[in-house]
Amino acid sequence: MGNIALKKFILKVKTLLKDKKYVLFLLSSFLFLGVVYVITYYVSIYNDFYSYDAIKSDLILDKIPTLNLEFIFSWGMLITVGIATVYFFVLKPELAPSVICAYAFLFLTRTFFNIMTHVGPPVDSYFLNNSNLLNLPLENLIFRNDLFFSGHAAIPFLAFLYIRHTGFKAVMFVSTILMSLTVLFMHVHYTIDVFAAFFITYGVFVFNKKLFVKLNRNFKDKLRYVFAEKFNYLVNLNKGREFRGLVDLRKVGQIESEEQTIKISKR
Repeated sequence: MGNIALKKFILKVKTLLKDKKYVLFLLSSFLFLGVVYVITYYVSIYNDFYSYDAIKSDLILDKIPTLNLEFIFSWGMLITVGIATVYFFVLKPELAPSVICAYAFLFLTRTFFNIMTHVGPPVDSYFLNNSNLLNLPLENLIFRNDLFFSGHAAIPFLAFLYIRHTGFKAVMFVSTILMSLTVLFMHVHYTIDVFAAFFITYGVFVFNKKLFVKLNRNFKDKLRYVFAEKFNYLVNLNKGREFRGLVDLRKVGQIESEEQTIKISKR
């Protein structure tokens, strides 16, 4: 089984990299994400030059203590990103370019809101009262005034929306809850920052999915065609069952949507 999985992965990568549209889309998505990262970084630095007033009262923060959860805050997020990267670049590489664009749109939206929302961090924020931070991976990405909305809640939630595999989806769900609770118990975000993240992230997900629906469908169809020819089996897309036998490749080439069931010709 492991050997077959490796062969499928190699075949997927070779097939996609031979597609000029996919390669261009992938490179463009990385470029887009890089540009957005630079914009976000310098906007956050600029925003931190100013001191904004904190919100005086928060329904949830007022009732919970400030805890030291630096390890989960940094390493928990890095592990989450690592797991999502494995899923999208190893199991579902056909989705990787559009997912990268989705995160770029998400970060760009967050940067816009941060510029428009002049609110200071909670007065009992963990990072305000602990200036001697540990040398953790995210130390250089911690800014004082980039509050709305919570990136720690949004990042795993966006992966959760895209992922179909039950196991990986469960991991992203747990990570979303864990990261949300972490930033609340550290008092580095207001409650509204966390709850708003879910609604905004879902909006970005729907927008991005509709924007690239044709490209994603073309990549998936091409992979199905190649897999049918190479491994001599097809998947009933409605029921998720595999069928083995001779394949009428002319019919496979006429796939138009994910909802169609490919018929296998009889011997």
